[in-house]
Amino acid sequence: MANNSLISVIIPTYNRAALLGRAIRSVLKQSYRNIEVIVVDDASTDYSKAVVKRLSDKRLSYIRHERNMGGAEARNTGIKAAKGQYIAFQDSDDEWMPDKLEKQIQVFNSADADIGVVYCGFLYVRGNDRKYIPARAVIKRKENVYEQLLNENFVSTQTLLVKREVFDRVGIFDENLPRYHDWELVIRMAEEYAFGFVDEPLVLVYSTPVSITANGITRVKAREIILEKHYASLSKYPSILARQFRDLGNFKCVYESCSSGRVFLLKAIQTKPNYLSALLAYLLSFAGKWLYRKIYFNLYKKVA
Repeated sequence: MANNSLISVIIPTYNRAALLGRAIRSVLKQSYRNIEVIVVDDASTDYSKAVVKRLSDKRLSYIRHERNMGGAEARNTGIKAAKGQYIAFQDSDDEWMPDKLEKQIQVFNSADADIGVVYCGFLYVRGNDRKYIPARAVIKRKENVYEQLLNENFVSTQTLLVKREVFDRVGIFDENLPRYHDWELVIRMAEEYAFGFVDEPLVLVYSTPVSITANGITRVKAREIILEKHYASLSKYPSILARQFRDLGNFKCVYESCSSGRVFLLKAIQTKPNYLSALLAYLLSFAGKWLYRKIYFNLYKKVA
């Protein structure tokens, strides 16, 4: 593709008017100028529309959902409206570095044709703490990341720059998932395409408060869907499959019941005998949900 290909940047938002302007401006200030920015307002009840209108830029457009549909649906609306040969995503409460897109498009211009996605590092910001993601072990394997993505996600939506043809081949965000939309999508992408990587923190991802209980319930449901959807692939990697069973079992013990979690903890042990962290969690589950929740983060996390 030409060096100056159009990049469509999709920004879903819902009631983030106080932060939305910063996110949009960080995209409009990109050193790579040939972009269109599509803000998809997922039926906000605040002044988000006014924020967009104040940012006068011919590259900026606004789409509004008449009812709240969720982040995956909002991103899919943006994908369907996008005109670019490449598609990127920004979240309405995060921030890009000015040269993010320029550095990613440079990777595409120098990469082999099988590269369908270029992602970058990001800083996860929580108060005064900043953590660089991905870990060094991931960075050593930049292109073939499928197996690693089956194990865990390290590619946040805001870090992606994707060839349009990739969506035509693997599909768009799964709207059945209550969360982990980015993880499930990049698993599908990595199964078909090699990934390029810019080892720099080109995105600031800000931690925002959420309900721990609500967050946990959606986590359980999403992990179940992903496990079922990608079970055939996970079965080729017993250690990874065992970890997914273990994690789901832990979440169920914490947010549902120890009896439901125990089923998956046992599957983890059966898949990977002598799996110490799963065995400890399994034994702990017999102490009951209250004690499990109390002990889990202090004991289990240390041996996970």
